[in-house]
Amino acid sequence: MHSNEEMQSGITVIGLGRIGCVTAGCLAETGHQVWGVDSNAARVASVAAGHPPFHENLLQPIIERAVKAGKLTAAGDLRLALSQSSVVMVCINTEAPSVNDPALQGLVHLVNDILQAHRDGIFNGTIVIRSTVPPGTCDQLIRPMLRSSGLGLASNPEFLREGSSVKDFMEPSIIVVGGETPEHIQPVADLYTSMGCGVTVVGLREAEIIKYACNVFHALKICFANELGDLCSALQIDGQRVMEVLRSDTKLNASAAYLRPGFAFGGYCLPKDTRALNVCAGDLGLDLPLLASIMSSNDRHLSRAIDAVTELGKKRIGVYGISFKGGTDDFRQSPALTLVNELNNRGMEVLLFDPTIVAVQQNSPSVAIADSVLDRLSPNLDAWLTTIDAIALTQAAPAETMNRILASGLPILDLASNSVFAPKLMGVHA
Repeated sequence: MHSNEEMQSGITVIGLGRIGCVTAGCLAETGHQVWGVDSNAARVASVAAGHPPFHENLLQPIIERAVKAGKLTAAGDLRLALSQSSVVMVCINTEAPSVNDPALQGLVHLVNDILQAHRDGIFNGTIVIRSTVPPGTCDQLIRPMLRSSGLGLASNPEFLREGSSVKDFMEPSIIVVGGETPEHIQPVADLYTSMGCGVTVVGLREAEIIKYACNVFHALKICFANELGDLCSALQIDGQRVMEVLRSDTKLNASAAYLRPGFAFGGYCLPKDTRALNVCAGDLGLDLPLLASIMSSNDRHLSRAIDAVTELGKKRIGVYGISFKGGTDDFRQSPALTLVNELNNRGMEVLLFDPTIVAVQQNSPSVAIADSVLDRLSPNLDAWLTTIDAIALTQAAPAETMNRILASGLPILDLASNSVFAPKLMGVHA
């Protein structure tokens, strides 16, 4: 629990736009002493009079109460606000697609102003980037500026939807705080003790990209629903009812299932049904670019995996997991077999191990398995490990098996649990 004095520590919120004004008002509503700063005099005057400078459901009474209670002070004087605060939250507009974009210079100038206030003995606390910024902004732009200053740095992306921003703030589904040390993270986490929602602590870059990941996923869901709706409409099917049933499956469809970076998908159902739906759309003359891109996206992901294995520079590659997913002996459209064949084409010798396939062969030798697989399949894990120079995991291995693999000292490329944009190399012994 936190004392009342801790709850009253001053917070400066820079930017009184749609994010900053809601942030300032809601923090004041939960008991904090807040200074809202903006270079726009009209915004400052509006908030100072108890009125948000824009319409947002439920915000007007919160701002009015906070100002009347003296919990929220609107000002144009940044240094005055900083002198009363231990945390400064940056909520300015940052429409920049990359860390090198000139649009981020406004953020750099602002951090320089805060630094100058620190040098003048006015502010000695934590800078919190709440604005949406490209991944790497804190690490590459801001942290080097703060070196040796002693000022804390954290990322606290917002997840506020216009029209329901107040409700989203006061009843959050997720609170993310990114930072490198507890000293930087704790002051920000403490701001949300009254929310009844746990704080998810991650690194700075993770916090920055989580915001993008959420928004892009929302955009993807909208486009997916719209394209399915267009297809259903052309087929004289009730698209709303179709998506209603889809949403009702919270075990697979509306859940965490499949939302994990890993190896390419394969098997009988997903490729077949994706292609079939695209053929159906084509027959109806519908251009559905999202659905049309799924197979090519999967193919490119597999190509990157093949390149990553090639870049290991090893001659004898051990591939763990041959079926299209773990726990099955189904090879149909298995991306692992595509991986194996392409590595062979590139001059590498590939040896296979798959515990499920080995068990099938031992228990049911009459089950038909392609000779191209059997000829390369090792009968047991230890035999396999002694004949290879590096390992590519296409499936997750049980803990005991993974420990034995790690103990081999071989380079391991984990394609099963990581995006191949940044493959996880474990056991980096030559």
